[in-house]
Amino acid sequence: MKRILLTSALVLAICAAATPLHAEDPFNTTVDRIAGRVGKRPLRIPFLSALLFFTPARGTHVHLATFEDVNTQLSLKDLESSMQGALGPEWHPFVKVDSRGDHESTLIYAKAEGSEMRLMVITAESEEVTVVQVDVPKSAQERWMSDAGSEAHHHHGDGDG
Repeated sequence: MKRILLTSALVLAICAAATPLHAEDPFNTTVDRIAGRVGKRPLRIPFLSALLFFTPARGTHVHLATFEDVNTQLSLKDLESSMQGALGPEWHPFVKVDSRGDHESTLIYAKAEGSEMRLMVITAESEEVTVVQVDVPKSAQERWMSDAGSEAHHHHGDGDG
């Protein structure tokens, strides 16, 4: 019996050592990279997806981590260098915003996930950095695109009477 337990423990230890900590978890890898850059631990909201069940966003997969009272200003280049190699090749840059006047930078990466789109959003402001990972269902993507089209018509004068 002791030999079986010892063998099982040894196999588990070898498997754990051979598996990278965040091999399949780009959110935690991203949070760890930002934490290393700003020298702070994030504030996380556990069970956020469960809380969203009671809102119109029910069924949406969401992770959120925020770093408050950050003493380091992160530029877009800082965010990009922090993210280098953090996400797999299936993630693609989607939006990059660098507002130097407001000292705000945002990176959004996108990944196809079946019929959904998974987004990783990293935003750095003067004293705060936020990381959000969210799944956008196909129905929400369609609403987003149709709203963007009507908004574009409105701004170009097509909707003004």
